[in-house]
Amino acid sequence: MPYNTFRYIPPAHKRLMIPLAANGMSNKEIAAAINVGESTVRKVKRLWHTTGYVVARPETNGRPSILTSLDLEVVSHSQS
Repeated sequence: MPYNTFRYIPPAHKRLMIPLAANGMSNKEIAAAINVGESTVRKVKRLWHTTGYVVARPETNGRPSILTSLDLEVVSHSQS
């Protein structure tokens, strides 16, 4: 049975790929500079162009807050 050959690539490394590509580096050069595969560079660039993110979803966890920044300010001042 094949085992998982994927390795974790931090979002910071993925974010670095976008300006390198914008400066004219090829996928092969970016892959060598960051030590990832060319297919990873292609996937990250495609995701960036379609969603604006370099990871599959935004780096937020949990349920979105229903409080506005004004609500949070009022709550924080009322506790002081």
